[in-house]
Amino acid sequence: FLAAPTLCFQLEYPRTEKIRKMFILKRIGELLLGGIFITVVALQFHIPLMNSSLDYFQRRSFLNLIETVIRLTIPSLYMWLVGFFCFFHCWFNLTAELLRYGDRQFYLEWWNCRDLNEYWRLWNLPVHNWFIRHVYNPLLKRGISKAFAMNIVFLVSAILHEYLVTKSLHNLLLHRSAFQFNTSPSGLSQQ
Repeated sequence: FLAAPTLCFQLEYPRTEKIRKMFILKRIGELLLGGIFITVVALQFHIPLMNSSLDYFQRRSFLNLIETVIRLTIPSLYMWLVGFFCFFHCWFNLTAELLRYGDRQFYLEWWNCRDLNEYWRLWNLPVHNWFIRHVYNPLLKRGISKAFAMNIVFLVSAILHEYLVTKSLHNLLLHRSAFQFNTSPSGLSQQ
């Protein structure tokens, strides 16, 4: 997934004619600037706020902890958006260009979504397409209802994401999976 911008195997993919060197240099520049931005925001906001929150934990000052969480929201949002841009736009387009991979649709306009179901479909198309092809459609072919198949997709997704994060960060925090899985029923209730 990190080396090629797709998760679905096919015998043939759309291909581009040539590798554009300026396009590659632009994506590398954007990656570097994005990495610098994320580092500066982390050093300027996250680390000092997190260090101060340790004292709040020891003093059990919950109002200060809530204030810290609120003060972290904007820098965290900026870091998430720039990280998304670096990964889904810069990195995927860079690898796609190097591999002459022609299909460059890695995300759609998730920022305009009206509900959670639409968000989950649009923000990460390589993973969404993999789940549709290898989990959701086979479940529908077996006669399982759409709602139950969607819940199974969210459960499998939560388990796989938890496994990947646990392996890479060497910690098991099941609240990540619980939060992700709970967005499935809330998405159903929005319909």
